[in-house]
Amino acid sequence: MKRSAILALALVTVVAVIAAAVSLSRYERRTSVAFEPQPMYPDLIARAQEVTQVILADIDRSVRLWRDAEGWHVAQRHDYPADEQKIANLLTQLSRVQLLEPRSDKPQLQERMNLRDLSEEGSRAKQVRLLTGEAPLADLLIGETRRPAGSGPRQFYTS
Repeated sequence: MKRSAILALALVTVVAVIAAAVSLSRYERRTSVAFEPQPMYPDLIARAQEVTQVILADIDRSVRLWRDAEGWHVAQRHDYPADEQKIANLLTQLSRVQLLEPRSDKPQLQERMNLRDLSEEGSRAKQVRLLTGEAPLADLLIGETRRPAGSGPRQFYTS
């Protein structure tokens, strides 16, 4: 092959690579979602003393923890005293949950993320409810664990 043909092919390759890079950079800017992570329950720690019930549930079972003047109790265990440090840890961790990006409300996609309602057959979601009296302070459905790119905090789909 002649030297001029090789140079022409090299020039065409460089132009194609530059065009592809420019095209991809514009595509990413137009399609990226501008969303800042935000706490799901920003006032939870401030209102933690108002929580009187914690309900943890999946499709098979439910545990209700309740609080009175004497402390926390496990309703399903004849009101046996609950470990208050574990409940405080749960409230702290829930207050740190951040919404990283919005997800779909389409039912077929909710099912793929294991966010099907607990009343539906085959649901694999976990539910955490915090109540102040009978009013919900937080109601979280936890679905499939999401694998973050690289290392980082554990992520999961919620509803």
